[in-house]
Amino acid sequence: MSESLLLRDENSPYMVKANYKKLYEKFLEASKEGGLIIIDPGDTLRADAFSKYTTPSLANSYKEKALKEADELIGKILNHMNLSKDLFIALSPYPSSSDISKNNLITPVIVAGPSFSKGLAISNTTKREGIVTNLDIAPTILKYFNISPPIEMLGHPIKTIPSDNALSKLLKDDEMIVSVHNARTPILKGYASIFIILVILYIVLLFIKKDYLGYISPLLLAVITVPLTFLILPLLGPLNLYSNVIAIVLITIAIDLLVMLSSKKDLDRVMIISLITSFAILVDLVLHAPLMKNSLLGYDVISGARYYGIGNEYMGVLLGSLIMGTALFTEKYPKKIVKATTFLLFIAAFFLMVMPQFGAKVGAFITGFMAFGTVILMMSGVKITKKHFLIMFVLMAISLTLMFAISTFLGTMTHMAQTTLIVKAEGINSLFQIFARKLQMELKLMKYTIWSWVLVISIVALFVVSYKPTGVLQEAFKNHKYIYTGFFGSIVGMLFALGFNDAGIVAAATMCIYAIPPILLLLQKMKTMVRVNLA
Repeated sequence: MSESLLLRDENSPYMVKANYKKLYEKFLEASKEGGLIIIDPGDTLRADAFSKYTTPSLANSYKEKALKEADELIGKILNHMNLSKDLFIALSPYPSSSDISKNNLITPVIVAGPSFSKGLAISNTTKREGIVTNLDIAPTILKYFNISPPIEMLGHPIKTIPSDNALSKLLKDDEMIVSVHNARTPILKGYASIFIILVILYIVLLFIKKDYLGYISPLLLAVITVPLTFLILPLLGPLNLYSNVIAIVLITIAIDLLVMLSSKKDLDRVMIISLITSFAILVDLVLHAPLMKNSLLGYDVISGARYYGIGNEYMGVLLGSLIMGTALFTEKYPKKIVKATTFLLFIAAFFLMVMPQFGAKVGAFITGFMAFGTVILMMSGVKITKKHFLIMFVLMAISLTLMFAISTFLGTMTHMAQTTLIVKAEGINSLFQIFARKLQMELKLMKYTIWSWVLVISIVALFVVSYKPTGVLQEAFKNHKYIYTGFFGSIVGMLFALGFNDAGIVAAATMCIYAIPPILLLLQKMKTMVRVNLA
């Protein structure tokens, strides 16, 4: 990098441009000794930065000129390289201003060289075809030079998956990713707000206008249905914000109408929706989450929090819907075969959340083990005590340690295995630092995310119905022990989700979507029965 590598040019942005002849000469000079050579002509950046000072047509001509001259330089460099032994990477580390205005923050990267074939890039960081992260560039270069990356390096070397239509797939995926990114925040905030309003309204009407509760019940059912709708929505392809909202409303109404026609009892309707939702998520996980990856309630690639497996939102949905759905089903059909089937479903869900090929989510391991374990014990007739919780926690810790060891032994580069390597290299203090970071993230989310309000309002609602009217909730649980079992297991899951996940408050809040409405509907039923008896 030097002023000597620039030329004065009155037909270029800022009246300067890269001296491509000298850049190529410098490349030839440096390539004699080999090593790592980085070239940044800078013209594409100057053209992009200058676009706000000129007309759109002139801005486009500057960008096209910069790209054409950069492409010619790349052609010369590639002609000099031997890709059977040399590694070549072309990338844009920062999006253009026009892409930023559209919230399209993904930038292109092209890799060629030994072990790379025509197709799509992928890495163990993302495990997603056509998507790698900026963290993966350094490990890719280090691997080429046979240098072991330091333990702290979070990225992984880029690999290739063969594909004949790579470009069309990338363009299609990019459109979907941007669509999800733009619609995710406003829609999820709106959805969470509706849930909060409905819970508050239901509590108020439960005590002052009980006759109006029948109008709210279908809305509660709709709120429970929406996570399933979010899972179905990607089948329609990329949609803008307003089209997403319309599609969500129509799909939710269609599902609820079918459920309401199939059953007349509110709790049975909740049971049906919960079970369908949990089964849909399990099937999606078996197929490596093609729907979840593009769901508004899944994860946002542009934000970069997660790329594969089950995220905190759907982890809470799966735990909540499966626990309450099976609890309601067992309440309706309290047979041994139903309980045995429930236990098998719990085991299947647990392994799909934690196995390395499906995501290896440590927080899901801890939360699922404790929540499912609690429900299994209670359905087996065990009265849960502090001793049982302690035994379960110890068994969970031992199982998790074994999972870490197996993951490391098999060489599966999951977060679990990487954490093990960090602890091995830096000692137990690194583990405490990870927990401290998780706690800081939790506190930050409590302050800024609307999901914290979902959790708070749910807790307040439970507190209110526990004491007003006196004894009704206890009586309801006494007469519906399996609903109580599902509710108690959900509470345990919420507590462990909060304590052992980066964004545990999100998982706890989405569990509330399935834990709270059945209790409200049960109380409505109890109060109706009390009123009938009094009459």
